[in-house]
Amino acid sequence: MKKKRLRKPPKWLPPDRAMRDYYRALRDYVKAIYDLIDEVLSPRLPSLVRSAGFVQDGARSDAWETELDNLLREISFRLTDNPPIDAEALARNVGQRVSEWNETQWQKIIRSVLGVDLLRAEPWLNPLLKDFVAENAALISSIRTQSLEKLRDLMYEGITTGRRHEKIALDIQRRYGIDLRRARLIARDQTNKLNGQLMHKRQTDVGVTEYIWRTSMDERVRGDPGGLYPDAYPSHYDREGRRYKWSEPPEDGHPGEAIQCRCTAEPDLTPVAEQLEAQGV
Repeated sequence: MKKKRLRKPPKWLPPDRAMRDYYRALRDYVKAIYDLIDEVLSPRLPSLVRSAGFVQDGARSDAWETELDNLLREISFRLTDNPPIDAEALARNVGQRVSEWNETQWQKIIRSVLGVDLLRAEPWLNPLLKDFVAENAALISSIRTQSLEKLRDLMYEGITTGRRHEKIALDIQRRYGIDLRRARLIARDQTNKLNGQLMHKRQTDVGVTEYIWRTSMDERVRGDPGGLYPDAYPSHYDREGRRYKWSEPPEDGHPGEAIQCRCTAEPDLTPVAEQLEAQGV
């Protein structure tokens, strides 16, 4: 039986606004952590370095290490007692916004291609969002713990190798930049991952079995010979326009599943159209 030819669906747009707002919240959280580091630890940095170089009775003092741990413990306690961010509430808000955006994109495609609304119960949605909230709340909390752990390692290495306190202060600033980049990665990766999961569930839920891989068509597409990541493997650039089955994922997963993947799945709605035609819709 010849497949019915359908109108090409509009582009499935990614949840960029939710991603940007998520990153802004995480950026402010990282800034709050480092503001507290500047308040509590930075003024003590010169004396810590001097203390590490102090020799008494032929042995170096280790009092600086105890003081460093106490200062980091104070920062951790203050961040725990008066957290600058409600991790669970933020994750819940992001998850809800991504889901609503995804639903809007899905219904826009359905109406454009089939001319009807397909509204269905989604018993899988709440468990999926619950998992997203749990995973992201843990990721948000890890920003504080990892920041302080890396800071402790950085300072211990700097002090024990005789770096001047001005140099260690610059190391702390560089660490701040690294933590900001990690915050951006979390925001991008998690919103795109959830968007991909929702695409998968909503399409297969109505009977879509195949999709066309669509990239964001910009310089950040992995594997683009003229882009920022020409040697990235596997290449998503090469997948543009190719057909895939939901039951047979590529080696690094469906669109949105690989780290920071911004690709989308353009649904082949032919099976759905045939079902509707058989039902006289």
